[in-house]
Amino acid sequence: MIRLFLFAALFLLHTALSVAQKNLKIMIIFAHPDEGEKYTGGIAALYTKMGHQVKFMSLTNGDAGHYAMNRVELTKMRYQEAMESKRILALDAYEVLDYHDKYLKNTKEAQEKVIKSIQDWQADVVFTYYLRKEGI
Repeated sequence: MIRLFLFAALFLLHTALSVAQKNLKIMIIFAHPDEGEKYTGGIAALYTKMGHQVKFMSLTNGDAGHYAMNRVELTKMRYQEAMESKRILALDAYEVLDYHDKYLKNTKEAQEKVIKSIQDWQADVVFTYYLRKEGI
């Protein structure tokens, strides 16, 4: 039943996007590098395959959560992984903001960065995820 629903949803999405008069600019915003790939990589690949432009935006730099690597090394590694994902998924852009993991707050400054990025990209569609109130 779930497979049938997913197939129908993807078919309708494909049909709706196929009849669109212009290519869409799609932006997918998430908390940490690798979440875009994990949760929306498939849909991003479908959009790029249909000729639409897709941008990923990570709100944090991915500098926490490794048992052995320090923050600087981990940030570099996660950025390289993000750029490899950009290549594999044929994304048009992948932006990583420089907020530290677990320290992103819902501030006016952070909001303005995200708004500016959406406006600069001229996104037609924006996907994002629910975020907790405390830091990410």
